[in-house]
Amino acid sequence: MSWACIHFPQLALDGVLRRHPHPGQPLALVTGPAQKRVLAAVNPAAARTGLHAGQALAAAHALLSQFAMVEHDADEVARWRGFLAAWAYRYSSQVTTAFDDAIVLEIGASLRLFGPWPRFERQLREDLGALGFAHHIALAPNPRAAWVLAGMQDGLALTQPSMLATALSRIPVAQARLDAKTSQALHAMGLRRLGQLFAAPRASLARRSTSRRSSSPTRPPRRAPTSTAWACCSSTWCRAPSPCRASPSATSSRDTPPDAARPCAMFGRTYPRRL
Repeated sequence: MSWACIHFPQLALDGVLRRHPHPGQPLALVTGPAQKRVLAAVNPAAARTGLHAGQALAAAHALLSQFAMVEHDADEVARWRGFLAAWAYRYSSQVTTAFDDAIVLEIGASLRLFGPWPRFERQLREDLGALGFAHHIALAPNPRAAWVLAGMQDGLALTQPSMLATALSRIPVAQARLDAKTSQALHAMGLRRLGQLFAAPRASLARRSTSRRSSSPTRPPRRAPTSTAWACCSSTWCRAPSPCRASPSATSSRDTPPDAARPCAMFGRTYPRRL
């Protein structure tokens, strides 16, 4: 199977700009409590004046006294993601919204209808450009790998597991989109790239994990993890999942317990098709 991930780096901002009467004027999304308001995203006009995401609202006003402000709305972002998933169904019968900033669709069967991947990719980009959404696209043998690659480099298309293993091996652990706890644990073990993680023996990872827990002053020693707790090998990351299955209770990745100590297993997960 082949999975195309469409990553939306500024989905919240694009959703606002496509309905704003003056999208070319400086505009920022704001968030945070009243005592600590910060910019969540800015459009190009605002960025040219020095405004940037994460900046305190007071500091932004010191640089630019007048600019449009819109409250960041997470529910609205989810609605736009649902809108894009519905759009994607015109190209594939298997679409997942398991990632908060992307949609992923299985395109293997769709190639017979829409032509080879380069032509298909151009069609997707033309549609998204007309809809007004900035995007990055990557192709990989499984959904999560496609998601990681789309966040690293726009336009990657890896169709063979051997190519995927090589590409993933070069990715820094900090940029592999693992949960924070797992990323910090691997960093503490001296693992900086996924290639090191893939090459590390499982038994060694288990011992090092146990040693870290035992030496922690804030946590009592725990039983050694099972043999799969740190199961990390490139074949697992590159394995394609079974076909997506619809589930009435499946909505988003927030409903799924994190694979805290199994970063490779996450790349073999079966993702639910959006209803």
